[in-house]
Amino acid sequence: MRYKQFFWSLILLFIYSSQTMSADDLSFVVISHPDNGITEIEEQRLARIYLGKIKSLSDGTSIITYDHARKDFRHLFYWKIAKKRSAQIKAYWTRQVFTGYGFPPNQLSTDKEIINQVRSTKGAFGYVRPDSLQGEKGVIRVVVKLDANQSSQELDQ
Repeated sequence: MRYKQFFWSLILLFIYSSQTMSADDLSFVVISHPDNGITEIEEQRLARIYLGKIKSLSDGTSIITYDHARKDFRHLFYWKIAKKRSAQIKAYWTRQVFTGYGFPPNQLSTDKEIINQVRSTKGAFGYVRPDSLQGEKGVIRVVVKLDANQSSQELDQ
């Protein structure tokens, strides 16, 4: 019986390790519309923005947030800024929507879509892979760079 458990554990470990992504695939930067007036932001404040607890900028502009549709990317982002797992974030937004207090960020499929939306929307925030910002200097403002290596190690604990 123990051999069966050990065998299945090895198989699951192999499957999991073959599907994990490199840290470079999960590194990301948070971007903001240049007119937002934000040059950098603390992770705690960013969490409050992405959880809908801060709804407007100091000048009164409404905040609009964009999530990445890529699940592993989004999972790591929320773990890094809010120390919450995907199930916790889903439960949080379910409560917010049900009670009428807010809606989750819009999900976009690609980095390019997020960049285009942030570029064209004052008050917008999004997160993308750093290499997707080539040629975007001055059009998009990077407000924080998050270390994927540290986050993925914390998440595994």
